[in-house]
Amino acid sequence: MLLGGTLLMGCIALAVASFSMYPGSWPVLAAFHVCFLLLIGLVFPRPRLYVYTFFAGFLFLGFWPKVVAHTVWAVAFVEPVGDFTGTAIEWDSALLAATAGAAGIISVRFGYLLLNRGRGRGKSALSENSAVPWWFIKWRKAIWIFTIALVLGLQFLNASLAFFQVGVNPIVIFPMHMNVPIAWLINIGFAIWIATLVHWDFKLNEGTLAQNLIAPIVEAFLTSVSSLSRLAFLLHAGPYLLTLAERWNDFRNALGGGKIRRLSFAFVTLFCVGILTVFLFRVLYFHDYEKYVLKPDETTSSTLTAMTFPRYLREVLVRQIPTLFIQRWIGLEGVLTASKAANRGNDLLLAVLIEDPRKGGKSLYQQHAKPDYLTSTPDKFTFLTNAGVIAILLFSGSTFVVAIGMAILTLVLISTEITAHALTRNPFLLAIIGAGLANVAVQTTFPYLSLLYLLQIWVAILFLWLIQHVPVIPDSRPSITK
Repeated sequence: MLLGGTLLMGCIALAVASFSMYPGSWPVLAAFHVCFLLLIGLVFPRPRLYVYTFFAGFLFLGFWPKVVAHTVWAVAFVEPVGDFTGTAIEWDSALLAATAGAAGIISVRFGYLLLNRGRGRGKSALSENSAVPWWFIKWRKAIWIFTIALVLGLQFLNASLAFFQVGVNPIVIFPMHMNVPIAWLINIGFAIWIATLVHWDFKLNEGTLAQNLIAPIVEAFLTSVSSLSRLAFLLHAGPYLLTLAERWNDFRNALGGGKIRRLSFAFVTLFCVGILTVFLFRVLYFHDYEKYVLKPDETTSSTLTAMTFPRYLREVLVRQIPTLFIQRWIGLEGVLTASKAANRGNDLLLAVLIEDPRKGGKSLYQQHAKPDYLTSTPDKFTFLTNAGVIAILLFSGSTFVVAIGMAILTLVLISTEITAHALTRNPFLLAIIGAGLANVAVQTTFPYLSLLYLLQIWVAILFLWLIQHVPVIPDSRPSITK
C-alpha cells in the first residue's frame, strides 16, 4: 500500500509538472492524464483479468511516461514520427486519439466490473485432480523429458537458422509452410505447453511447483536469446510472478522455506544475463561495428585504434539500455505519425487493415513513419517500426472509430481469457496467453498477423481442452499429494 501510494503521488506530481511545458490545450492534456491513470488504476479491482492487466500496462507504458518525458524534459524521439513537427495542434490531435482509445478500453472494463460485482475466480481448480489427463499421469516423466529436449533442440536451431528472430529473415524455408508452426512454438507455443505441464504437476503434487518453475524461467531465457528479443523473457516468465502474487495463499506452502527467494534470484539473474546476451548478439548481427572497431595497422589515429570491440559494445549498452525503460514501448510515436497522415479516412483505414505483411518497408505505415533504419540488405534483415493498434485505428481520421475499435478489441481479449478459464482452469496459462495477446495487440502493425496470432491462441486453447478430456482409463489416477 505504501509503495502504491508513493507511485501514485509521483505520477500525479509528474502530470502536474507536464502542464507548464505542454504546448497544446490544458484540457486535452488533463483528459489524457485522467484516462491513462484510470486505465492503469482499473487493473486492481476484483475480479481481475490477466489480459486486461497486461493490455493496460503495455498501453500505459507506451503513452503516459513518453508524454511526460517529452513535455517535461524535452526528450528526443527514438522511433520515427513521420511528418509530426510538435506544434500545439498536432499534440492535441494525437493526445485526443490516445485518450479516446483509453476511454474505449475503460468503458469495457467498467462494464465487466459491474456485471461481475462480488464475484471472484474460483480457486478450487488448483486442487481438482479430475482435469489432469490420465496419459500425463502415466507418462509424466517421459513427457517432461521430451518437452525439455524439444525446447533445447528448436531453440538451438532457431539461433542458427532464424525461424523466429527479431529483424532477421529465416535462413531456411521449409516446404508446406512448416516454418510457421516452428516459429509459433518458439514465439508462444512452448510457453503455453510448459504452463500446462506446470499446472498439471501442481495439481498432482504441490511439492513439484518450486522445481518446475525453473522450466519457464529457463525457457524464457532461451527464447529471449535465440529470438534476439529483450521482451521475450518478461512475456514468458513474467506472467508467473503475477499469478503467484494473485494466488499467493494457494502457493504459499509449496514455495516456502526459501524456495521463492531462490526462484527470484534465478529469475533476476537470467533476465539480466539474457538482456546483455541479446545486446551482444544484436551488435554482432546488426551493427556494422567493423567501421568503428579498427585494426591497429589500418590507421595512425590513436583515437580510432583505441576503439576495441569491448569498448564499442560498452558504448552501445550505455546508449541503448536507458531507452528500454521509456522509449522502447509501443504507442505514442505511432499515434503521432498517424495523426499527421494525409488522406485519413475509411479508405486509408481499410487499406491498412488488409495490407499484406510481405510489403515490409514499402507498407503504408512505414511510408508515413519514414524510418531511417530500413535495411539495405532486405534479403537478410527486415527492420520496421511498429505502429500500435491505436495508430492503426487513427488512420480512419475519427477519434470515435478509435474509441469503438479499442472497445471491441478489449471485448475480444477479455472473452478469450474467460473462455480459456472455463476450458482449462489454469491460471498460469491464462497469464501467459494474456501477456502474449496484449503484447501483440499493442504492437499491431499488420492487423492480418495480429488476427492470425489470435486464431492460433484459440486453436491452442481448444487443443488443450480436447487433450484434457481424452477418455479416462479406470483407476489410472493417483490421489492428490499435498
